[in-house]
Amino acid sequence: MRAYDCYDHIIICGWNQRVLEIVRGLTDPQVAERRQVIILAPCGENKRIVAEYGLDEKYVGYVNGKASNKDDLYKANIAKAKTALVIADFNNPHSDEITILSILNIESYSDELIALNKRRD
Repeated sequence: MRAYDCYDHIIICGWNQRVLEIVRGLTDPQVAERRQVIILAPCGENKRIVAEYGLDEKYVGYVNGKASNKDDLYKANIAKAKTALVIADFNNPHSDEITILSILNIESYSDELIALNKRRD
């Protein structure tokens, strides 16, 4: 298992119709503080989503997984991320529960990494 090699990036956890707009806005060359973005979502094969939507591979990565899974957060390099955005899946009737569980998992894992001096606060 290998984590993305990036620092101060943004992890977008989840998928809905607004994610592409968010990613394009965050990675737009006109943005003063342009950052790398890692999409962490259960959308299938790695890299396919970046190429399929014409996203800039220098600034956008993809991890097939969920924010409720520590291994998937590790692959998205949560230890060195600037922030994580949790996106609700409007098509899932349990969207609120999944979103809350994802946020709690990210906080718990981040606190664990901070205690181990593997993440800054």
